[in-house]
Amino acid sequence: MWAKQEDTRLGEEPQPDRHLPQFWPAPPEPDRVLKETWRIAAHWHHYARTLPPPPTPAERAEAARRKRLAWEAAERERRFAHERRPWGGRLPGEAPRTVGGNARGLRDFGPVLLHALDAAGPATRRAVVRLAARRACEAALLIALDRVTDALTALAEDRPLPPPFDDSARMWQALAREPDVPARTVGCPARTRPCASHSRTRRFPP
Repeated sequence: MWAKQEDTRLGEEPQPDRHLPQFWPAPPEPDRVLKETWRIAAHWHHYARTLPPPPTPAERAEAARRKRLAWEAAERERRFAHERRPWGGRLPGEAPRTVGGNARGLRDFGPVLLHALDAAGPATRRAVVRLAARRACEAALLIALDRVTDALTALAEDRPLPPPFDDSARMWQALAREPDVPARTVGCPARTRPCASHSRTRRFPP
């Protein structure tokens, strides 16, 4: 009588069968079935023989390497997707990403325009910079100041900016002390969030 054919065994009832695992030292070799007396065992032995062999250490190492490379590629793509999102879905060249400040404002206003400027080349970008700097000074009513006009002229002629415009900190300090600087607000385009520049401008980077 096999144990699987019995119901719950009470403590005083004898054991219907027993199993005795035995182990002894021997050189490594494939599994061998020493004795087979039950069809269920035969079924599982046959199933085990149809399984593919386990991977070798080299195969396991290669699988781990491929898994790591796939994870690293997915991680890079996730970072790139996160970085591309604010730029309208694709990254511009190195200059717009590293210049900061005004380039990021243009990115938020119109990514398509920024990509077009990026592809236009240095000469076109500098021409846009000159125009944008002059229009910004005109909108802030700074164009009447001689030192601002001199700076715009130097920018148009590709000459170094005169003091104090050659240093950002000194430029803001000089404008703050300038008695003729008008007190007014310059609004941003409607597509951007409201902002104000209290009669101050800055040189747009090429």
